[in-house]
Amino acid sequence: TNLQPTNLQPSTFNQQTFNQQTFNLQPTNLQPSTFNLQPSTNKP
Repeated sequence: TNLQPTNLQPSTFNQQTFNQQTFNLQPTNLQPSTFNLQPSTNKP
């Protein structure tokens, strides 16, 4: 009985964390990509 609720809690916490991380990775990856393109074009 203790294992069931314990397994359920981390499962829900893992989904929320994974969802937040994935959402954070998208905008984070997009920002550096655009910022990296600017300096690259400015260098040459």
